Formats: sequence, structure tokens, C-alpha cells
Amino acid sequence: MLAIAHWTGQIPRRPPLPDGVSVSQLIALGSRRKRSKVYWMIAKSEEEVSLVRLAKQYTQRVTDAGQLVIVNRMDRFIGFFSWDVQQRFTWLKIALIVFAVTYETTAIAAMALASIKGVFTERSFTMSFVTLTGAMCIVMWISLAVFRRDLTTTVAFLQQRQSAIHKHNAPRKALLDRVTRYLWLFYLQNIAQVFFWINLLRDCSPLAVFELSLLDSANVLLYPIAMTLMSLMFIHTIMIVSTLLSGLTLEFYWLGQEFEQVFAECSSISVTWHQRYWDALEQRIGMCVMEHQRLLGQISKLRNNLKLYLLLNLVADFSLITFAGCQMVISSEGDQHLYSILAALTACLNMLNFGGLCDLLKIQVHAIKFHLYSSQWTDYLRPVSGPLYQRCRRIRSSILIVMTRAEHELRISCGSVYDMSLATCWAVLQFSYSLPPPPQIELVVDKPHLMGVLRRPVVRIRPATSSEVSARRKNRHTIEHNTTKVKGEAAVAILKKNAQDNTDPKGSLACALPWGHGWALTWSQCEDSITLHALPTTHCTNMIEAPCASGIYHTDIGPFDLHGIEDVGGEDFDYAMDCGDFIF
Repeated sequence: MLAIAHWTGQIPRRPPLPDGVSVSQLIALGSRRKRSKVYWMIAKSEEEVSLVRLAKQYTQRVTDAGQLVIVNRMDRFIGFFSWDVQQRFTWLKIALIVFAVTYETTAIAAMALASIKGVFTERSFTMSFVTLTGAMCIVMWISLAVFRRDLTTTVAFLQQRQSAIHKHNAPRKALLDRVTRYLWLFYLQNIAQVFFWINLLRDCSPLAVFELSLLDSANVLLYPIAMTLMSLMFIHTIMIVSTLLSGLTLEFYWLGQEFEQVFAECSSISVTWHQRYWDALEQRIGMCVMEHQRLLGQISKLRNNLKLYLLLNLVADFSLITFAGCQMVISSEGDQHLYSILAALTACLNMLNFGGLCDLLKIQVHAIKFHLYSSQWTDYLRPVSGPLYQRCRRIRSSILIVMTRAEHELRISCGSVYDMSLATCWAVLQFSYSLPPPPQIELVVDKPHLMGVLRRPVVRIRPATSSEVSARRKNRHTIEHNTTKVKGEAAVAILKKNAQDNTDPKGSLACALPWGHGWALTWSQCEDSITLHALPTTHCTNMIEAPCASGIYHTDIGPFDLHGIEDVGGEDFDYAMDCGDFIF
């Protein structure tokens, strides 16, 4: 009866014993609790195996859908390829795009109104950034939508070749699946970027400048939706370009393999004298040459369509990285700092991804001639006479034409300004983390002949000229040595009366103050010399909360802690505080 119950499913069977474990060994465990624990461990291991198997099946199902599945699915909601009004998704797509454009237009009007009225708050810079980046996302989407027909043709060309040719070849399908998984990871990374930027830029809606309670209440829901839609428009364009570049790179890679194996059927030189060999060879080389021409035509059309987009993408990534870097410096603690780091990393990956794909495409286009070299075509296309002479000459001419075309370097430009490559992206990345040269600090007095009298000098901070920057580079060792002294409140400019009483009214700059720190400037006078000191803002005791205008914080002159100055005697100097005038 027990066996019948097990067979009918009324009593669930226990999981089978693992390999190497017998029933006698299980009985030898003793108590029922120990045996139940063994069965529980067996069931748990089988559950983990089933979860892994399920994950593998889902991953394989995703990769089997094809390389263009992400582009096709996003096109139903935020794309520009299909505009069939008979489908419901088309009307939803139109509504979402109109909402995003309307919100961005309203944000631009709000910032323009605030600029005219002069209404600025502490979040004005962040609001301006949100407005500009949102407008850039829409402009980038439009820059690709203008060439919708050409891009649709390229997508259809790649989709037809992948479904009809490459999926039936096991090595090609395996490589195509790996590229598809990479594109999925790249897509998920960009989706995560939306979450990072929404959390980084929360409470920074440009519509807050209207100061309307009803609008602020509605904006709590509208602002995240609008930011998400504009970000998805940006991601859709990124995925289109990445998919097309990676697809064309694979096509040239496989074409190079076909050129390399075009003479693989020839086992000996004697085969070259048969008529059937020449018929098959001419047909195969002709197909490879035609495919090479079609691929070059697709690339030529694509690079002309991507000129403006790649330039805008470079500017957008540069802006995102620079802004995220500024936010990292401003908010050095909390979740805002973490979101800034993640946002900067995702923007860097986006920019480097485009540069890497363009470099790979250039390499594969140029590698066609090396594949032809590897085919040893000169051994099989020897000069012949008779009726095969013209045919041999045509085949040699076709191969030489392909090699000549491969010699020309493929140039994918960003608006005919830069060549899109990893080198360009790395240079932009370095520039985004660079800073302008430190400012020139001068200590000026209107009457230098009265140096013995206590006078308040004028501290002038201005951008350094090219000659001053060159002089700093020549004296880099001295400047670096003096910069370490600045942290100990050393002098940065000195005015001293000489014997001839013809002192220059400007003090000489002893060292350049480094960026990334807050510095307060104070001056001291002792007999016939006036010295300008730079002190870290952590030593300032007269700081008060005040609005910032043009990077200068205005504070009242008050008491100052002089415990950090050890190189001069405080009792011999008369101090007048300028730290309220210049803090940067």
C-alpha cells in the first residue's frame, strides 16, 4: 500500500541519496533528527541546482532573442523606428514623448524667467544642469530620429543576416550570444544610471522657481517621471549606436574569416587546373567582394549619420562626469557622495564603450587585408595561359581592389572635430578631471613709498596669463616646495621697501595655491614690508552664514585665531583681516 501511495503521488517521495551514500550509512546515523537533516541538505542542494538551471535557461532565452531585441523592445515605448498608429503602444509612445518634451520646455521657460528676474537660490546651479542635460537628451534623440530611415535599413540588414546566416553556424552563434550578453549588461548599467541620477538630483526641479504650492505638489510625481523618460530617450540612442557598431564589427570579423578560408578547398596546386575549381573560386570570391562592398556602404552611411550624435554624446558624458565630480567634492558624506561616484563611473563607462567599439570596428575593417595575406592567395593564383587567363586576371584584380580598400583608414568623426576613439575618450576624461591653473594673487598698494605707514593693501585675484603659467612650469619644483608651506600659513606675496624707494607696487607670488581646499587671505605689516598670508578656512573664526556671489564669500571682520602662525612674531605685526573678502 505504501508503494501504491508513493506511485500515485499521495505521499511525496524523499529526494534520492547522493552518490556514494548508501541506505545502511544513512541508518547508521542513528536518530531520526540526523536522518532528516541529511534529507533536508539534499533537498536544499537540489533546489539550488534547479535555481541555477532556471537562471541558465532564462539567460539562454534572452540571448536567443537576438542582438537587436533591446532596441526593438525600447522602440515600442520611447523609440522612433515604428509609428504605426493602429497599434496601442504607438499612442502610448506619442503621449510619453510629448509629456517629456513639454516638461523640458516648461523647465527652460522657468529658468529663463528666473534669469530675467534675477531669482536665484542655492540650487540654481543644479537646476540649470538638470535643464541643460534634459534638453541635450532630447536633442540627441532628435539627431538620430532625423536619420530614421537609414538606421531602420541598417537594423533590418543586420537582423536579416543574423537570423538567416549566423545563427545556423555554431561558432558564430556562440560569439553572437556573448556580444548579446554584453549588450544586456551595458543596458542594465544604463538603467541603474537613471536611478543614480534621480537620487542625486532629487529636489532640484526647475519648476520650483515658480513657487506655486499646487505645482510643487504635482511636481513630486511629474519630476521623476520626466527625468526617467528623458533618460530612457538617451539610453535608447546609446543602445542603437552600440548595437549597430558591435553588429558591423562582427560582420567584418566573419567576412575576414571567409576571405582567409576562400582557398581552403584547394589541397594541392594541381587542383587549380580544373575548370570546376575556377568556377567555384570565382563565385566564392565574387560573393565575398560583394559582401565587402555592402558592409562598406553601410558603414559609410552610418558614420555620416552619427557625426552630430557622437559629438553631442561626448559633450553630454563630459558634462555628467564633471558635474558628478563637483558633487563629490561638495557632498563628501552620505548617500549623495555615493550616488555621485556611481553616476560618474557609469558616464565614464558609456564614453569608453563608444570609443572602444569604434576602435574595434576600425581594426576589423583594416584587418581584411591581413586575412587575405593569410589565405596565401598568391600561391594559387599563379599566371596561367589559355582560356583561364582572363578569369585568373579578374580574380586577382578583385582581391587587389579589396586589399586597396582595406588600406584606407576608417574615420568615425565627432562632428568632423574629433576622431571617435579610446584615445579621444581618454583625453576628454582626463580633461573633465583637470582644473584650470591656480589664480594669480597680487598684493598691491597705491603709494609704495609710504611702506612704513600702516596702510590697507589691495588683494587682487585674477586668472593667470599664459606667460605666468609658463613661468610656473619652469619653476615647478620651487612652487611645489612652497605649496607645502602654504598648508602651514606661509606667505604667498610680499611687498618690501628697498633702498632706492622704487619698489614695484605689486607683490611677488611666492607659490600657487592648490585647488580643492578653502583658503582665506590675511595680511600683516612689519615696518617697511607687507606680507600676504594664506590660511586654511578651518582656522577662520569669523565665518558666518552668507550667500555666495561669484565664488567670493563676504563676512564681517572679526577676531581671528593666530595660533597657526609660527614663523613670525605676532606681537610685532599689525593684522587686518581680509579673509572675509577672499575665500576660495
